[in-house]
Amino acid sequence: AVIREFVVSAKESLKDVTATHYEAIVALIDSETGKSLDLPGGTKVSKTYAGLLVKSDRSMDIPKGINGHINISVFPYEKGMMLPTKSYTKWFDYDKIKCSVSFRNRLEGDYLIVTDTGSKKSLKDYMINEKIPREERDKILLLALDNHIIWVVGWRISADMKITEKTQNILEVNITKG
Repeated sequence: AVIREFVVSAKESLKDVTATHYEAIVALIDSETGKSLDLPGGTKVSKTYAGLLVKSDRSMDIPKGINGHINISVFPYEKGMMLPTKSYTKWFDYDKIKCSVSFRNRLEGDYLIVTDTGSKKSLKDYMINEKIPREERDKILLLALDNHIIWVVGWRISADMKITEKTQNILEVNITKG
C-alpha cells in the first residue's frame, strides 16, 4: 500500500502498473544508488542516496537558479558587515577575482578550494561526498572562474573566495527564482 501511494504521488494514475512493477520497485529499494526503472506512462523510479525518487512526465526538472533573476553588485567592504545568511545570496572577495566569472553547469576538470590553506577537491568528489544524486549533478548551477568553481549554487562557496579581514571589495551575487 505504501508503494502504491508512492507511485500515485507522482503519476496520479495506476493505469498499466502491475504487480510485477511493484515487485521491481521493492527490489530497487535494496539496490545500489543510481539504479532506476521505467514504469508505464513515462514514470521513472530511481534509487538515490536519500531513498527512492519517482518522476513522471508531468514533473519538471528546473535547475536551481536557472529560472529567475541574478542580481550582481560590487561594493566596498566595511569591517563588521554581516554576511548574508540566505543560501542564494553569497558574498565573494572581489579583489581575488582576476578574470571574468560565468554561470554554467559542471565540466570535466572543475574543482573547489575546500580549505583556507588552498587544498583542492574535484567537483565530482565534492558532489559524491555531499551525496548529491548523480542525475542532479549536471543540473546544478555553478559560478566559475575557468575550472575553479567559486560557488556551487545552493551548496557552498570556494574557501579562497570568502570574506576576510583583508577584503576591500565585495562581489554580491543574489539569485531569486522566477
